[in-house]
Amino acid sequence: MQFHRGQDTTYKRSSPIPQLRCVKGCEFEPAVVHCTNVKPRENKSKWRCKTDLPRHLKFDETTIICEGFEYPTDNKVLKGSCGLEYSFTRTGWSPLQGQHYKHYMAVAEEDEMKGWTASWMIVIGVVLYLINHNWRSFNFADPDGGIIAQVSRARHAWGAGQSDAGNSQQSAPQRR
Repeated sequence: MQFHRGQDTTYKRSSPIPQLRCVKGCEFEPAVVHCTNVKPRENKSKWRCKTDLPRHLKFDETTIICEGFEYPTDNKVLKGSCGLEYSFTRTGWSPLQGQHYKHYMAVAEEDEMKGWTASWMIVIGVVLYLINHNWRSFNFADPDGGIIAQVSRARHAWGAGQSDAGNSQQSAPQRR
């Protein structure tokens, strides 16, 4: 049998009741509960009910209430006339344990991201420095739109290319 939150039973002789009704420990309301008859008996059946519950809760007691077909205690029941009364008990697992864990993980992820952000900032800074440094060593005044390296400055800095127009000889090393 399936019981749904917010839906009523279809009683014929009396007023409908909610399909799901909590009587104790009602801090959670399941959307759907599935119950199966694990020990069918003529007078009293044993039911096992399952639903998605938070870790800190479990079913304590479950009672299925149905309208009898011919009379109130008839074992034959009207289809759709059953409702589930239930109670919850705590399992010993605290609902806060999961929240603290999630909070810790969120903080850890933020710290990791800060490390990545700092690393990327350093990499970007180095790249920008290299671009800026190399930018200054090029002359963009080429009329054809190309890049002209300032080779003439480098030659003067190394002492090459400082020849006079009339004196182009270099002295050769002397041998002894």
